[in-house]
Amino acid sequence: LNQIPILPDELTNLNNLRILHLAGNRFYLLPSLIGDLGSLEELQVSLNALEFLPDELTRLTNLKVLDIGFNRIKQVPPNLGILTTLESLNLEFNQISILPESIGELNKLKILNAEYNDLAGVPESIGEISNLQELILANNLIAQLPATFSKLSSLTHLDLRKNELSEFPEFINNLMVLQFLDLNSNNIPVIPTWIGNLSFLEYLAFGDNRVSLIPETIGNLRSLGHLDASKNDILIIPESI
Repeated sequence: LNQIPILPDELTNLNNLRILHLAGNRFYLLPSLIGDLGSLEELQVSLNALEFLPDELTRLTNLKVLDIGFNRIKQVPPNLGILTTLESLNLEFNQISILPESIGELNKLKILNAEYNDLAGVPESIGEISNLQELILANNLIAQLPATFSKLSSLTHLDLRKNELSEFPEFINNLMVLQFLDLNSNNIPVIPTWIGNLSFLEYLAFGDNRVSLIPETIGNLRSLGHLDASKNDILIIPESI
């Protein structure tokens, strides 16, 4: 780790800069001039002390990777959707309570990680990100997810552990290429019978919930290599397993 507290303005003279890694320093702000780095494709500023992001960040219209994890950020720019070339967005370990609706305009986004924040909900517009493959919302305060998530036809990885879900999300029934599903540490009482339709599922976790019965249809998951049903109220293991 370094201990650089601030970026020099002269950095913006690097007109051809494509990758900028500044993780593990002591930055408490990014200068507005960072928006002048028009060729930038990857920006890594995790593990700093950032409390907000400058609006000028949305001028980086060639950006493909943005990592602002492990900071103290409470909100992201409302016009984040301008960054339409973004493929990976990492917001983990911040203090974000709201994601902007414009996030649904990131139609090239493949990875969205917003775990360990203060999210009580997420925008319906995320369901419009048809290329999204990995969605990580673990360790938040989410009690319900939008039905529009049923349109996430490319999703292979869904992590919802340690939230406040009180039922198995119905939209998951439509995620036909899903391979990884983690629902550990919620308040889910029932596993639906349609779980057996997710034929590509390789990892399934619903430990530390209130489940009393595992449906026989779980035996249809021929690709399943990992099943975690620990810390529930289950009395009988299905014969189909």
